[in-house]
Parts: sequence; structure tokens; C-alpha cells
Amino acid sequence: MKRVLVPIADGFEEIEAITIVDILRRAGLRVFFSSLKQGEVRGSRRIRVIPDLFMNEAVYQEWDAIIVPGGKQSVDSLRKDPRLMNLIRKLNEQGKLIGGICAAPYALRDAGVFGDKKMTTYPTFEDEFKDCQFVNEPVVYDQNVVTSQSPGTALEFSLKLVEILVSKEMSDRLRDLSNIVS
Repeated sequence: MKRVLVPIADGFEEIEAITIVDILRRAGLRVFFSSLKQGEVRGSRRIRVIPDLFMNEAVYQEWDAIIVPGGKQSVDSLRKDPRLMNLIRKLNEQGKLIGGICAAPYALRDAGVFGDKKMTTYPTFEDEFKDCQFVNEPVVYDQNVVTSQSPGTALEFSLKLVEILVSKEMSDRLRDLSNIVS
């Protein structure tokens, strides 16, 4: 069973983080919230999440993908963490799936994952990604990197992740919301 790491810090964007974890778990993947510190993590709307493990544990485990939710405050903390930046670089070098939505491409850029790959981010951040191949589309998948624009694209982003990590059939099944009611 594939393992996916979703790192978060205080100020994470709840819609993005919860949608990613929810949809990927419904697809049968083992998904783990990870945080930089012990204890609960508060989202930008003060929703609290208890992480499954901490970054100092996550760096020693094997991952099939790392998906970073947005929330500018969270992303600013994540991109300053050398453990996470090294883990993203390592997975990228291995050709593993790397994903980021909204502000998260800042962390992916800092880790050096874009290179010649197309990417997207929150549209008002576009000017800060002039050194990247920015594409103004809701979800962009190029080589081993998937990026998306905003909380409003979180479901489409998550379904693309399922398509890549599991199958198009599973993604299509989950797209029909009548099939994902518990």
C-alpha cells in the first residue's frame, strides 16, 4: 500500500489539507499528517489537527509521495525546516510524486523541484515564480510534480493525485460524490 506524507504547520489551509487526506484515504492510500512540532496543529481557521507523526520521525521513513497543503503561514514555516526540504529533494531525486497547492509551491521551489517542469500556484503569486514555467490552470501535472491553485481546486487536485497514485478508474469513482458518502 502506497504511503503519502502531508506535512503541516500552524496556519495550514484546512480545506486543502483535509480534502487531500480524505480523498487519498478513500482511495485506499496510507496517508500521514506530519508536523514540525509535537502536539496539535492549528489551521488558519483554528481547526485543530493531531498529526500522525512528527517530522523527525517522517524523515527516516520511506514515502511514495509528499503532498504539501497551502496556508501561507504554514508554508513559511515548512520551507524553513531543513528536514522537510531535504526530504522533498530526496523524493524528487527518486522520481517520487511531489505535490503542492496554493502557497505550497514556494516550498517546492525552495527545494528545487521545478527545474524544467510546468507548475501553477495561487494566481496572485504568479509574479514571484517568474523563474518557473508557470501555467495558469487549476491543476498542473508535469513529470513527477503536481501543483494546484487554491482551496477551490483542492478536490480536483486530490482526484488528480488519486489518478496518479492509484488509477484513473478510482479517481473517476471518487469524482462521483454519491460514491464517497461514508
